[in-house]
Amino acid sequence: MLIRAAVIDDNEIASEGRPIDSTLTKREKEILNWIAAGKTNEDIAEMLSISLNTVRTHIKNIYFKLCVHSKVAAVIKAYEEGFNYNRLER
Repeated sequence: MLIRAAVIDDNEIASEGRPIDSTLTKREKEILNWIAAGKTNEDIAEMLSISLNTVRTHIKNIYFKLCVHSKVAAVIKAYEEGFNYNRLER
């Protein structure tokens, strides 16, 4: 029971009252941009020259920090909270 409460508190601290720009790392924001552009995990890994597992780890971190469970929910929440999506081309 105590562990569950700690996780809930961490989730609340991660996103509550903090702008997306200060919550996500530079790489997480870059990956979120590519997700919003419709790129697959494989595309992102290749474009950024990182492993597929690294992309998956960044996405899990994005989900945790934004308190969401899907790519669509992450993109929508970031947009609603004022995240400035960049036009990316590759």
